[in-house]
Amino acid sequence: MSCFNPKEATCRRYPGTNGVPCTIDSLDLKQRVVSIISSSHVDNPEAVMARVPQNAIAEICRYGAGELHVIASLIGGIVAQEVIKLATNQYVPLDNTFVYDGHTQQSSVFRM
Repeated sequence: MSCFNPKEATCRRYPGTNGVPCTIDSLDLKQRVVSIISSSHVDNPEAVMARVPQNAIAEICRYGAGELHVIASLIGGIVAQEVIKLATNQYVPLDNTFVYDGHTQQSSVFRM
């Protein structure tokens, strides 16, 4: 997901938007993924890149910065609840990282 910000900063748009064919954006996004992986100082960047499926990159370009309204409203509600916890000092807020899996409707909190 960190490929979105450099793409948006360089081109002033997200992949898959503005009428550019998805095949062109998919190739550009793959190059950005390769550059991020190679600059992250992992032991074997080729093995990491082999684990990134091409169809996942194409799917990111296909949906063009779209988001599911149900997921967005759920995450917005969770953020609002955490802000209320912080503002009122009555309850303990989430500790560190919250992950929500919209496919299985499960959430987890991780301390990184």
